Amino acid sequence: MEFFADLRDTLMAFLQLHQYKAIALLIGVEEAGLPLPLPGDLAIVFMGTQVSAGKASPILIVLVTAGSATAGASALYWIARSLGTRIVERYGRWLHLTAERQEWVERWFARHGAAVIIVGRLIPGLRIAVAVAAGVARVRFSRFVIYTTISALIWGTIYTTIGWVIGERWEEDRESIEAFFDNPLVVLIIGATLGTIVTLWLLRERGWRLGRRKVVSIKGVDSGVAAGDSTKDTPDGQG
Repeated sequence: MEFFADLRDTLMAFLQLHQYKAIALLIGVEEAGLPLPLPGDLAIVFMGTQVSAGKASPILIVLVTAGSATAGASALYWIARSLGTRIVERYGRWLHLTAERQEWVERWFARHGAAVIIVGRLIPGLRIAVAVAAGVARVRFSRFVIYTTISALIWGTIYTTIGWVIGERWEEDRESIEAFFDNPLVVLIIGATLGTIVTLWLLRERGWRLGRRKVVSIKGVDSGVAAGDSTKDTPDGQG
């Protein structure tokens, strides 16, 4: 336990010293399926506190987070695509991925399609499962990258903002803040809230598009009917 605590302090010092390079490495490794003592959520929050102190750029943090998360998840996607379900059988323990969780995500994919990637990757405990499921299901890679990037941009923006709000309190109460974000329930609630918001937005967009298509379809039918009526009304020998 002491070893992991020391390693975590080392990673935090590395993050403070190298900022963007460090967060790119930390997020990339974690998203590729290798758990670290310093969670990506907390690393982004810390970088957000540096924004508050004027030592970092929020735009760069979000872009680096999105880029490294997408790169790491893409590596895991290709590994899963190559190994298939064997990746869960062989490495599930190291990935914190159970067969039950994997099956649940695959059913979710089957029901809602690849857009599930956006929502699922916002929820802690599902990020790795979603990347693996996408690879096993052979989701089109271009689609996987697009949805993963969108999700990572949302993730980076929210946690950077949280860090910015915390600001100077990080130095004053670092242990309590770290303990707060180390609590799986807290991170799960944040992720589930984000996932719910995005899900509702996606459903609203889908409903709006379906509604628009119906309107266009009805207009087309009405135009056809009107044209038919005008043809019937035309006297023989005219028109």
